[in-house]
Amino acid sequence: MTARFETTDKVALVIAALLIFGGFFALLLPQDFTFGRATNFPKNRQETLVEHVTPRQSRVYGLLAVLAGAGLSSYVLWASRSS
Repeated sequence: MTARFETTDKVALVIAALLIFGGFFALLLPQDFTFGRATNFPKNRQETLVEHVTPRQSRVYGLLAVLAGAGLSSYVLWASRSS
């Protein structure tokens, strides 16, 4: 029995692969970096918040990305197999 993938399944598998690859990259080569993001807090004043990410936090985000990618790919593969 072969699984037939629709276009959305293929896109989901590509996204899952990117999450897994990026997560492994963050796990194996953690970086110390900062990035800015816009906020509307407090009182609807638009400000730029600068967040500092340590190598330890980078590893945590990498692990979460790997788990999210693995979960997404397993869901897509399981759903296509059961239908």
